[in-house]
Amino acid sequence: MIEEFYPYIFSEDLYVFPSTGTKAVTAPVAEVATAPVVEKTIVQTVPTTATSTVQTPPVIQQPALKILHPGNSSALCIVFWGKKAALQAADQELLNKILQACKLNPADIALLEANTTNGLLFTDELPASKAIVFCDAESLQTAKQAKLTLYQSQVVSGKQLLLSDPLAALAQTTALKANLWKALQALLGIG
Repeated sequence: MIEEFYPYIFSEDLYVFPSTGTKAVTAPVAEVATAPVVEKTIVQTVPTTATSTVQTPPVIQQPALKILHPGNSSALCIVFWGKKAALQAADQELLNKILQACKLNPADIALLEANTTNGLLFTDELPASKAIVFCDAESLQTAKQAKLTLYQSQVVSGKQLLLSDPLAALAQTTALKANLWKALQALLGIG
């Protein structure tokens, strides 16, 4: 199109003539008053169909630790890692005896459960610099893959961890209690 016709493109009928050597004759057109431009916001809804893709919201990762008892100490916490390591009512008495032997007040110690599906990520959320971690068989496998061993204090994510068998296993085996006691002496500097 020719640039001089641009102002008339929406207000007048335009005719295009072939360019075979003839000239197009244009008649002068009177100016047309235009109304002021009004901006409108148009909201259009698009129906979804079976073939359209629906965006799902991002998955929010659940915390790796569940707090059973918050405690007051920032020095030590106890973690029950795994479904079979969870604190049972029958195990509470043994746990209290272990803490008393270490000269710790059970009310001051944070008790936590670790999510078993995220490996050792719970260490980032530990509220204390040291933790005793009671593990079940599944969590022990994860610990072994991370080259962690039972009854030896190791640093993971800047936190000192002491892995142990679950309280139920400790209650049945004196040798395991002895292993835990030696490891606790080294971890806590008692003895």
